[in-house]
Amino acid sequence: SIANCKSPGRPHVARALSYLRQVPEARRRALTWALALDADGKPAEALPQAEAALGREPTDTSAAVLVRTLLALGRNDDAGRVVSERTWADTAAEARARGMVALAAKDHPSAIHAFEAAFRHAGAAQDAREAARAMVRDGQSERAAAWIAELASRGITVDEDPELQPVLTRAMAGP
Repeated sequence: SIANCKSPGRPHVARALSYLRQVPEARRRALTWALALDADGKPAEALPQAEAALGREPTDTSAAVLVRTLLALGRNDDAGRVVSERTWADTAAEARARGMVALAAKDHPSAIHAFEAAFRHAGAAQDAREAARAMVRDGQSERAAAWIAELASRGITVDEDPELQPVLTRAMAGP
């Protein structure tokens, strides 16, 4: 899906945007447009679509894309308001959004708590990795190494993650 491809320049994102540009504006779904622009790394263009999406489709997905977009634009307080003023249907989506806002605010303990909660509720590998990143950023390398080892026992790896790789290497080397 478009929402899961966050690397700018990916061919399928470009194809999705090309297709959406051909759809008459009146028929474009704001959420789809916001997700595509978000995935393409264009938060300034995504913002009006994300705001419209939340107004038309007040779903957790719409709220999450608006939060990501606001954070990408450095509007952390606005993103925090979206998270706190919303009644979330999905506990994991709410915890994930709270974690993203906490990371942006460099409130690493709150980010750790939020991403661990999101992982407990949904089991998404990305939430587990975000919790580990927050641990590293908070200076809790040993805790991060233990968490990474637990993740590995569940089949979740961090091999491709440049921020977590040094912790993984140290943990494997031992004391």
